[in-house]
Amino acid sequence: GVGSWAAGYIYYRGAAPADGLPLAEPRILHGLASAYRLRSPSMQTYQRIASGWRPFRAWVCLLLMRHFSRSVAELKAEHGPEAVLSA
Repeated sequence: GVGSWAAGYIYYRGAAPADGLPLAEPRILHGLASAYRLRSPSMQTYQRIASGWRPFRAWVCLLLMRHFSRSVAELKAEHGPEAVLSA
């Protein structure tokens, strides 16, 4: 079936709202934690920080996911695939 993550993904990719705020994408929280040097940001922290990104919250979320993906790729390149599992 289609869960909340898949439905949100389809919505944001298809409708492309500039100021949407995806709530079901875990990579955004990981990217937020990495970019803002937070240990484990809560949904409330995410929403509070994201309020400053208006009217381009969806675009910032896309950048956070890319930041997270690059961070993981760099970690793998530097320490091997096992490093990602232990991070």
